[in-house]
Amino acid sequence: MISAERHAYNKIRVKYAAVAQQHAVSFLDNYSATFKNIEDVHNNMQVVVQERLFRVTDEAIRDLIAHGIHDIDDSSFIGDHMTEALAHWQERFDQIDDQYVVIVMKQEELDAHRTSRRQERSRMHGFSLEGHAKAAAFNITSNLFHGGFNAMMKGGSLVMDLSKKDAIYKSESNRLALANALYDLLFYIHLAMIDLIHARCGERRYEYLTQDACDRAERLLTNVQKGRMPADAVKPALVESLSLNPYNAEAYKTWFDNFGDRDNSVASMARYFGIDSLDEAKRALVEKKAAGLTFDSAEDTERSVRTLEEYADGIGFTDLEPLKESLRNKAQRLDESKRTHNDVVYASADEARDAQARTVKNVTYATHEEAQVERSRKKVGILLGIGILLMPYVFSWFTLRKGYSALARALALGYMTLILYAVLEDRITGKYSPDTPVAEASVPAIPASAPAQDTQAVAAQDVAPPATPVAEPTIVDVPFIGKRTFNFDGGNGTQRTAEIDPHAIVRVHYVGSTSSSLNYEGPFTNPLPLTDGSALKFENGQVYLLRDGVVETGCMAENQPCVSELYE
Repeated sequence: MISAERHAYNKIRVKYAAVAQQHAVSFLDNYSATFKNIEDVHNNMQVVVQERLFRVTDEAIRDLIAHGIHDIDDSSFIGDHMTEALAHWQERFDQIDDQYVVIVMKQEELDAHRTSRRQERSRMHGFSLEGHAKAAAFNITSNLFHGGFNAMMKGGSLVMDLSKKDAIYKSESNRLALANALYDLLFYIHLAMIDLIHARCGERRYEYLTQDACDRAERLLTNVQKGRMPADAVKPALVESLSLNPYNAEAYKTWFDNFGDRDNSVASMARYFGIDSLDEAKRALVEKKAAGLTFDSAEDTERSVRTLEEYADGIGFTDLEPLKESLRNKAQRLDESKRTHNDVVYASADEARDAQARTVKNVTYATHEEAQVERSRKKVGILLGIGILLMPYVFSWFTLRKGYSALARALALGYMTLILYAVLEDRITGKYSPDTPVAEASVPAIPASAPAQDTQAVAAQDVAPPATPVAEPTIVDVPFIGKRTFNFDGGNGTQRTAEIDPHAIVRVHYVGSTSSSLNYEGPFTNPLPLTDGSALKFENGQVYLLRDGVVETGCMAENQPCVSELYE
């Protein structure tokens, strides 16, 4: 039950909270137009804040006159009842202004400036918000903004650092801090007005919040949010927290999350106390609920939508249709993407995965056997190619290993035959010399004047068996050795596995609900191209899904990157 005094206070609070909010938003919207640079902020903040302060003060004085208090004007209200609040604004403004002052003043000037500022504050009374909940303040009337400080600045040696000053001026956090401080200053006016009414009338007509009540409400709410309260004590604790401080939006959100708001009665109470942002809070709760549901298929989607409808009804959220449509569209796109391979849409995801397993270099073969044959073909690498070029009678034989195409073997062995023929022909015609190219000089010549025994030795050397072939070295930086599992979509039947052996050969499988299929087998590269035109990027213990060199989005949630942990 709300007392008459609390009802009266709430009416005033809601009014001045709205006024303060309007001024803070207007201040932010017009910041760049009002202040061209940080020098403008430093020199002209007084005028801007003073103008807004007097406008709200004018409204407060009209309310005082309505209460029969006729002898308070702007000067006496601000000078006698807002001094402490203004001092708090000054402290908050100084935190930002000091960033500028440090740049443009020498150390001795800075020390003098800070000493002057401390002396100014010492003439003000201590400020306490005890009994007023949270508010804040600022000294718009301080002499720091007048001639004394400006003269000091002109007489000092300025150190100009345009980039630093520009960063202070453009800082979004600085702008928000100034807007929040302005809000608190203007919001505090209603508390000063109520204190003045109570002092003049000799009775408490308005029941505003005490700091003790706000602190107790916050402690109760914290214990509920951290799950420390027994189940049967949660509701009484939230009721007490809202009774002590009905202006805390977090308490209403926690209520929705625990008990819902089917009849919107809690949201109505929040609006009564001036809290209008709870529809977005309910939307956030519904979206959080949706994030935990499954939308892998049409059946899963409809089942999840029904669950979501029940949840939304329970917390009194009525604007569910756009979200339902978005989720259905997303599920439809996901289903179609699972059934699509090489721009062909198949009847089922299993058929698409089977086609992916039969695809090599963007060509889909009719059978897995044909695909495997093509997949097992090896390319002649750079090192092997150089070896064949320089020493064909050694390295050409490597192409006879399994996996090389008939064309590669024919070219390598044909080149070797041509070189050997040229060498033998040179020997026969006597044209072979030490200046013969490396490929030819591999077989030493027999000098015409060599003794018979030397000729036989050389001949014996010629027919010596070739050295045992050495396997072509492979240098690959693999992210792991063994088998890892990952899942971009987060549902059942959408897992993938990657297995890398010690020779850097990788095999990627799609693992469906009832079967699995091979999507890639061959040397490891990073990114690793897949047969459907996508690629896998392994980085920092995670794997990313790429399309056209860019990380795909929308696998788990809209506009979120497709990334998965690697699980053993």
